[in-house]
Amino acid sequence: MTERIDNNANRRAEADPEDLSARVTEVLRKARIEGSAAYLDFLGDRQLWNRCTDTIQDLSIAELSKRLQGQFEWLESRVFIGPGEGALAHRLAVFRHHASGLIFHLIPGGAFTMGSLNEEEDEKPAHIAVVKAFLLGRHPVRRSIWFRSVEGGVDNGNLVQDGVSWLAAKAWLSDLGDGLRLPSEAEWEYACRACGKETSTRYYWGNLFDPQQCWSHNNTDWLDNCPDVTRHYKDGKWNNFGLVDMCGTIWEWCEDHWKNHYEDGPYTEGARRTEGRSHVLRGGSWYNHGSSCRSGYRIAHAEDFDSDYLGLRVARSLDIVIGAE
Repeated sequence: MTERIDNNANRRAEADPEDLSARVTEVLRKARIEGSAAYLDFLGDRQLWNRCTDTIQDLSIAELSKRLQGQFEWLESRVFIGPGEGALAHRLAVFRHHASGLIFHLIPGGAFTMGSLNEEEDEKPAHIAVVKAFLLGRHPVRRSIWFRSVEGGVDNGNLVQDGVSWLAAKAWLSDLGDGLRLPSEAEWEYACRACGKETSTRYYWGNLFDPQQCWSHNNTDWLDNCPDVTRHYKDGKWNNFGLVDMCGTIWEWCEDHWKNHYEDGPYTEGARRTEGRSHVLRGGSWYNHGSSCRSGYRIAHAEDFDSDYLGLRVARSLDIVIGAE
């Protein structure tokens, strides 16, 4: 059953500070008894994660890094804080995937308000959804990364790879291996909203469209001024998880099959799989007006459809790694 929410829904997803402190103490006690693997428990709840000291966070990341050895390299840990009033800082780890060169940010798990109360019908009902910790690409996939494993075309470096169907994205990820995949729709929205103090705003920075934060039809000439997504990162145009171009630039495929409501949610065990050939896309693009680049806005296309406004962002599960001994 979907847990329907009211205008105070976000309070339900926020834990009591005293309870969080007690949970941190309990995990540290567990680590003293059972060893460093217990530090991975902090990754499952972003509120718990944010209560940890830098030292404890780095012990957790070091444990995770050991389990990802051979596939990913831990580059750094740094603090990200997005735009907008009420933005919260998140200190996160940054990883590089050895085989592809993709840069990933560690997204701690947690609960959030998915969907919208007063927007499109296919975004309803708004509900509390829970996601596990995972890795998500800093940028949409760039052409320099795509063409390392795809023959033909021209490598245009830091421009986003477009013209990608869902089937092509799946085939490309299968060739890369190492558990790389498309994000679920719940993971995508959780990462886009980036769980600031207020998670139900229309965009991750607030309720009003801001052309400085979103590359869309409102402010772009795609053919003559295609954006360098790495430049957006250098300019600090990220959300609270340090991710760039989550709103605008290119539509991003999700794993989920399309369904025009959330009546049978929430989705806590990965992507929705139903009958049909249409899959969800999120984020909006250069082709769309800003209203279509909202955090909760969703569309779908057939799995074999491609266009110059369709691309992808890559995810990687951590639950199997965290659960491994």
